[in-house]
Amino acid sequence: QEEKEKFEKTIIDILTKRSNVQRQQICITYKKLYHKDLLEELKNCLNGDFQDAVEALVTDPVLFDVQLLHRALYELLTIDGELLAEIICSRTNVQLMAIQEKYAEVYGNPKDVADNGQPLSLFKAISKVFMESKLMSDRENAVEFVRRVLVDAVS
Repeated sequence: QEEKEKFEKTIIDILTKRSNVQRQQICITYKKLYHKDLLEELKNCLNGDFQDAVEALVTDPVLFDVQLLHRALYELLTIDGELLAEIICSRTNVQLMAIQEKYAEVYGNPKDVADNGQPLSLFKAISKVFMESKLMSDRENAVEFVRRVLVDAVS
């Protein structure tokens, strides 16, 4: 137990005292030196919330947002509008465009009907939200707009 706590403290010390760019560089260097993915190696040693936190720290921020969006749209039993609103309303236009590009790269473009049966209109709604919510200066109105568009898309 003491050894595990020491290991976790070391991970915390290394990851939290570096910027995201530096953490990405650590992952790249590890892969070059050991021919293994650092995140996968850490996942084998960690579990629970601590594993989730470490994964969030070492994942590219745009990819992390893409994974969260995909999960909120397709992997949860119900659409997580709060998570979608949080991501969409807290990112800049440049960040949102990067998210859209990365989403298409990682998951491809949505089919007429998604794997979970949600119509394409839901994905179109997300694209609409990406653009129009950024025009709103008031965050509360933007979050409400996101919720309204999502509800319209799935009803």
